[in-house]
Amino acid sequence: MAGGRCGNVALLNVFKRRQICAFFTMIVFVCWYFEGIIINRTKINYIQKKQQFIDSKYHRKCLKVQLHSGQQKSCIGPVTSEIPKSTIAIRKKNNCENLLVSRASQFWSDSFEMNSKIFKHSGCYRETSYPFISGDTFRAMADHVYDETTLITDWSKKVQQISDGDIVFLKTDYLCDFFSLFTSISGRFILVTHNGDSSAPGRFKIFLWSDKLLGWFASNPDFEHPKLYPIPIGLANTYVSHGNMAIFMDALGKDVKPGANRNILVYINFSIGTNLMERSRALSHFRNFTRNHLAKLRTPFYQYLDDLGNSRFVLSPPGNGLDCHRTWEALLMGAIPIVLSSTLNSLFSGTPTIIVSTWGQVTEASLRAINNSLLTTHIPAALLAQYWHAQFLSVRQSLQPSSVIDRCMWVNCSRTASLRCEQ
Repeated sequence: MAGGRCGNVALLNVFKRRQICAFFTMIVFVCWYFEGIIINRTKINYIQKKQQFIDSKYHRKCLKVQLHSGQQKSCIGPVTSEIPKSTIAIRKKNNCENLLVSRASQFWSDSFEMNSKIFKHSGCYRETSYPFISGDTFRAMADHVYDETTLITDWSKKVQQISDGDIVFLKTDYLCDFFSLFTSISGRFILVTHNGDSSAPGRFKIFLWSDKLLGWFASNPDFEHPKLYPIPIGLANTYVSHGNMAIFMDALGKDVKPGANRNILVYINFSIGTNLMERSRALSHFRNFTRNHLAKLRTPFYQYLDDLGNSRFVLSPPGNGLDCHRTWEALLMGAIPIVLSSTLNSLFSGTPTIIVSTWGQVTEASLRAINNSLLTTHIPAALLAQYWHAQFLSVRQSLQPSSVIDRCMWVNCSRTASLRCEQ
């Protein structure tokens, strides 16, 4: 009996120890859970306060911008339909003849009153980069937005609201979800895909032959078609540190040096991890050039822009996607980007961008013979929001009655795409 009682006591002790362990484990889990909530709330509060500070600083700077008439307005404004004729792109097939706009021109530096008819999807946390282009600037111009801010379960009803001539913004990661609902769309629309590193149209290129799709403006395009228009990745969105418009505007005001006064021949600042093979090749070829500048990791953004404004050329190999923010930041700061040939080539037409098939085609002597003074006095029109709004209006004018045959044909195509999505 004594042995039995001892055994029961031992089992009871083991059971109690397990209860105590479970209790403390639960306490640790609860603490970890609430710690995560507190940290997330702290981060959100910090981001909100930081964004408020950026916005207030940028607005104060913008209010100082004056029109020729002397009238002061906010320079965060809409894209207007009054586009100077000298800046309208001339499209021949799928090529775009981009003109340069003088840095002294009021075309890009003018201020406008906010027009909700143009920027329909611009808010406190998704501000545009106006007057320049970014993913969220394209997003703000759209009539309908399909991205992480909307419930996919509601898309089947939302797509029925798309009307003729509407601009639809789609985050590139959601191509499959959107095109599975293609037959539910009755209107003929313009599609804009951005805010992702994935290429487009991918396996959905068949929809380019549908009359329902007036035009497809895509970042990182992987196909060529008369109705597929490459668009720049542009600047980073304003909610990230390297999309801070206050820093951009400050840099434009003081860091853009004349071409003859630039001390850096080739500026190199990228992580090879996002595209190990291609970026390693680029680094291996250019690192031995004299007067190059191999930047340190985690360079402060204001210092990075200052370096761009002091560089004649900027090496910009592809990373996660074909396009890089660095390419457009370089053009904005008056430097000439060096990029690989790709389906983005038409974007650089009319801009002093060096496009090569291999990095070995570039020699130090050939770079020294190039004059980059033009970019220090002009900005490519492809960097401007007004330019792209003009392109949307141009495609919208092509709206013609669609055929019954086309509508019947795309019922079957959409079903096929839907099946592919489910596989």
